[in-house]
Amino acid sequence: MKTTAAVRLTTSVAAVVFMVSGPALLGAPAASAVTPPTIDPGATPPDTPPSPPEEMRQGAYCTRVGTLPGTDYRVQPHFMDMLNLPGAWQFGRGAGQTVAVIDTGVSPHPRLPNLIGGGDYVEAGGDGLNDCDAHGTFVASLIAAEPNDGKTPIPPARQTRHAETVPTTEAPPP
Repeated sequence: MKTTAAVRLTTSVAAVVFMVSGPALLGAPAASAVTPPTIDPGATPPDTPPSPPEEMRQGAYCTRVGTLPGTDYRVQPHFMDMLNLPGAWQFGRGAGQTVAVIDTGVSPHPRLPNLIGGGDYVEAGGDGLNDCDAHGTFVASLIAAEPNDGKTPIPPARQTRHAETVPTTEAPPP
C-alpha cells in the first residue's frame, strides 16, 4: 500500500513540475502583444460636417420643460442617495474635462454656462444647441450642471467658450 501511494505522489509531483516548467524547457515563445491593424487612409470615407442622413421632418410639438411650483432643488431625491455624490466629489469634479453629449441636442441654460456647439444630425446646418425633446439637455445637466443651492460646492472652473466665438462650420482637423 505504501508503494502505491508513493508512486501516485511521485507521479503527481512529476506531472505538476512538467506542466509548470515544460513550456519554458521546450522553448515556448515569449508573450507579446497583438500587432495593431494598419488602416489605409484612402479607404476611409471623407470627413464631412455632421448632418442628417436624410431630410428630417418634425412630427410632434417640442417638449415643454419647466419647474413645478413649490419644487425645492435643495432637497436631493432619495433615489440619488445611493450615489453618494459628496463622497465621489472629494476625488474630483471633472475640472478641465470636455464631454461630448451625442443625443437630441442641448438647449442653453443658466446652469449649463459652458456649452460648446458641435454638429447636429437632426437639423441640417445646426450646431446641436437646440433640443426639442429635452433628453440631451437632461443628460448634459446630469453631467455638468452648475449647482444653485448654496450647499453643493461649485465645481472648479472649466474652460468657457461663448457660442459667438465657437465656429461650427470650420473644417475638421487634419
